[in-house]
Amino acid sequence: MGGRILVVDGISINRIILKTKLSAAHFRVAIAPSVGDAVQAARTQMPNLIFLALNIGADAAKAICKNLKSHPDTSHIPILCFAEMPLDCPEVDLLEAGASAIMENPVPDTVLLSKARAMIRTSRLLKDIRDREHYVEEISVPRRLTKRPATVGCVSRNYEAADKLRTQLIGDFAGIVDVLDHSEILFSGPSSSAYDVLVIGSHNRDTGATLRLLSEMCSTRSAYIFGLVVILPGAKRSEIARAYDRGADHVFTEMPEPEVISLLIQRLSDNRQKDDYLNVCIQDGLRMATTDPLTGVRNRRYAVSKLDKIASEARQTKSSFALLILDIDHFKQINDKHGHLAGDVVLKKIAQTLKDTLRDIDLLARIGGEEFLIALPCSDEKLAVRTANKLREKIESLRFDGDGQFNVTMSVGATLSYGDGPINDIMHAADKALYAAKSDGRNTVNLSLVAA
Repeated sequence: MGGRILVVDGISINRIILKTKLSAAHFRVAIAPSVGDAVQAARTQMPNLIFLALNIGADAAKAICKNLKSHPDTSHIPILCFAEMPLDCPEVDLLEAGASAIMENPVPDTVLLSKARAMIRTSRLLKDIRDREHYVEEISVPRRLTKRPATVGCVSRNYEAADKLRTQLIGDFAGIVDVLDHSEILFSGPSSSAYDVLVIGSHNRDTGATLRLLSEMCSTRSAYIFGLVVILPGAKRSEIARAYDRGADHVFTEMPEPEVISLLIQRLSDNRQKDDYLNVCIQDGLRMATTDPLTGVRNRRYAVSKLDKIASEARQTKSSFALLILDIDHFKQINDKHGHLAGDVVLKKIAQTLKDTLRDIDLLARIGGEEFLIALPCSDEKLAVRTANKLREKIESLRFDGDGQFNVTMSVGATLSYGDGPINDIMHAADKALYAAKSDGRNTVNLSLVAA
């Protein structure tokens, strides 16, 4: 995986030893010249992870954490603290200041490197979240993140063990905590949106079963859907390392203090909720980019791209498709007489009527002020004309309120194509047919010769 790690340590020999170990494991290592330069070094180097030794003093460490977390360029960078036990201050104080995790010195090399890899995964997720936040701000998606209580699944070999884990966890925890066994994760499995975090505990110190569960979750990618906290009482160093490398965010050999695990779970939940929210926002943005805001049907940009696919399918299946262009007759007069609000109502009602009448496989788009485009895959001349007349008659039967009741009519130009030739030529043929329908007195359907 690699990645860049910034080392902040008040003792030079520690910095040298850490750099040697990390470089041998193919990490790129930067050293803060001094504790006072730590924040500037982080902004300059932009590491994926910061190693912060607490030999600089708890107050200095908390100040660095707060400074980094308050700056938008460095707020996403995880900070792994190393300390001799006991700590100079409560562990939760360091976490609240911005530390991501705290490990007791000396840390075995296998655990150190696996924890670094796990935190770099988190770093990249947080950077991706930050980048998507910027994108969502730029496209101005009208949606706001509504935080909800964290949802947690306590998982063990059986319900009894999982419920015991839940009892240990629940305390003052404000989230929703459910009990699950291994089979529910591996086979029926909760949906990917059911839980933000899974807390997985080994039953009777059976770490092998827990590690096998993590392996199965990795194989289905579900280890990367949830936040994962793993409790492995009596685990060996190699087992702790394997848990990190199989997707765990945090691994403990005993249940942490309630306020510590609650804070860690809440962070994982916040990340999950923000990730889900941004995914929805981006989907909203994609819909906005391809949807007409007034009528809710597709816009010209989407229609041209979709027509390319319909034409390609027609070529492959040696079938024809119909292209209709519909134009509301005398629409300017409707706006002038009844007002633009009435004109908007006309457009929306017509769009809904067209949508309700067409098949699911058909394409409907608004491509101009009062112009709509419809593509009918797998259509011949008879189906094209029948559909066009059905739509025209339905529109004529609609009634609208304005300066008195009124109705509208539509002219329709249609053409057929086997998908050969440019899309613009096919659309031009339908446009010519529409012009002929207008010339024939409007409220009519005109079918051109088969387009290329």
